[in-house]
Amino acid sequence: EIEKAGVPYVLVNRGNKKDAGSYVVADNTAGAKMAVQHLIGLGHRKIAHIAGFLYTDTGIERIEGYRQELNLADIPFNSDYLVEAGYTEPEGYKAMSRLLLLPTRPTAVFAANDLLAMGALLAINEKGLRVPEDISIVGFDGIWLVERITPALTTVKVPLNEMGYLAMNMLFNKMKGVPVEQERIILQPSLVVRCSTAKVKP
Repeated sequence: EIEKAGVPYVLVNRGNKKDAGSYVVADNTAGAKMAVQHLIGLGHRKIAHIAGFLYTDTGIERIEGYRQELNLADIPFNSDYLVEAGYTEPEGYKAMSRLLLLPTRPTAVFAANDLLAMGALLAINEKGLRVPEDISIVGFDGIWLVERITPALTTVKVPLNEMGYLAMNMLFNKMKGVPVEQERIILQPSLVVRCSTAKVKP
């Protein structure tokens, strides 16, 4: 509808399945792979994923990275360890509460964003378990809040400021009728290791 109306637009943190229009996104699959690689490197094999909504490309791409890394490490995919949730702290709490009821609970959790990870942390604490001694957690996005919580959260950091700057710069050029050199930009995330992950208990 926006295209039909001729309104200039840029998608931020969301791509376009038709690969049309302009967008600035993070490489979600690569970021998810970083998170799971880190957990596997600490000896974890029971790794759960609290996923974002599966109708979003961010949710789908982060699951893809999760599953790819499990496959590379010869860790069988366990559907019980995959829980779809909204991108909020209460949703993370509910999802983690469900995972903690499993007969064999995970030793590590990769959450699709930092708010989900914070909700998971709360559920773990309420159950009398400890992060990272009992369960390690990795988030995604790298929002400012996660370095101030206890324990400080290991997360996949997305260059959010750069994403916003590039998107607005692109949009201003479109509004002025200036040709845009690159209409589809994919930014690379990085892993920030803090205190919420540790080696698996023997």
